Amino acid sequence: MSDLQGNAGLGATVRPSTEHSRPWTIKWAVIGMWVGAAMTVLGVYVFYLEVDATNRKTFGADYATTDGLVQTGLMISMGVAIGFAVLEVGLWVTMALTNRQGFRWARIVATVLASIGLLYAIFVIVTSALSDTLIFPSIAYNIVNEALAIAIVVMLWHPRSSTYYHAQLVERAMRVVRPNADTN
Repeated sequence: MSDLQGNAGLGATVRPSTEHSRPWTIKWAVIGMWVGAAMTVLGVYVFYLEVDATNRKTFGADYATTDGLVQTGLMISMGVAIGFAVLEVGLWVTMALTNRQGFRWARIVATVLASIGLLYAIFVIVTSALSDTLIFPSIAYNIVNEALAIAIVVMLWHPRSSTYYHAQLVERAMRVVRPNADTN
């Protein structure tokens, strides 16, 4: 048995991948990644609500009448949040496209990113709770977003997904080997 047959089983042939041979686990994980990208855009608004709650607690209910420094800080923090959101949407889209194509490295990167996201969500909830600015939209957003990320990671590591990733590896290897076989 060659290394390329590996997880495909003894004597199993690996069919070229098509849309129809992509397992449901990959299809739903990719859909989840697109949903995650959309949720990131919603996350910017949730971040604004968190900043607003912090400002209300710190400066009072009518903080908009305070000096321009508070307003400048709000605008800078929103600019940073939008910048990170653009980066995060790019990562979601990249992970969706590369996992759909069956690149095994993309599954590992998606898992690492989901782990970092989980740690960040815990950090946000804990710091908001400690500063007494915890708001329901933030809690709900973080719980839904992390539940989505966990579900995606579980689907990416499902045995059917592993078989798909292996089949894609074999298919790419065969595309490299075939042109060289014609020269002999």
